[in-house]
Amino acid sequence: MYNSFINCYPGFFEEKMPDRISEINVDERFIEMLNNVLDGVRTLREAVANGISGNAFAKINAIKDAVERANFELGSYLMKIRDAVEAYDLYMMVGDNIERIAQNLSAAAYRTSMLLSKNYQMPEVLKVLALSMLDKLISQTMSLIEGFRLLSVSPNKTAEVLRNVKSLEEDADDLYRNTELKLFESSTDLLTAMLIKDVIDRLEDSADAMLRIANSLYYISYLRS
Repeated sequence: MYNSFINCYPGFFEEKMPDRISEINVDERFIEMLNNVLDGVRTLREAVANGISGNAFAKINAIKDAVERANFELGSYLMKIRDAVEAYDLYMMVGDNIERIAQNLSAAAYRTSMLLSKNYQMPEVLKVLALSMLDKLISQTMSLIEGFRLLSVSPNKTAEVLRNVKSLEEDADDLYRNTELKLFESSTDLLTAMLIKDVIDRLEDSADAMLRIANSLYYISYLRS
């Protein structure tokens, strides 16, 4: 009976069952994109910590371009195999949010380079808060990388890793509010204050995007379990 069914409907299982090889390929591409983002966050942190922009903006902008290309290529690939991938919509959301983070980092790096080119010395309290936000982003990115790695090994463990992303996002929100308060308490001129605020806005938005990726990844892991 089973063999007769297979003979009558030879493509049934190929059409209905998710393509695990395709999913693993997608996971690997997301890990590559997140590693690029991680490199970008670390580069921006170094520039803020040292007070020297150097080629930070050029490097981060190149990372942004690479992530945008990778997301476009991955989106085109997903379109071709969408019938075989159960989590198609979730994957597309992940890619778009990684791209958003890369774009935020490029914008933040550009504004940081503008500040540093004018020999602006960020007040120590603002500098510490900004560095703390960047540290949260680094930890979030590393957790997401680990989450994607676990998808093909032990998807049930992915949820445990993702709890850290949510906790870090809440910490980043607290830091954002504190940074805003300290910024307006400082004697910084209006134009400089606007540039700094845009930098921290971009970092806070990136932390939110990390959380959206974590939420999508949680549902993907549920489908894999």
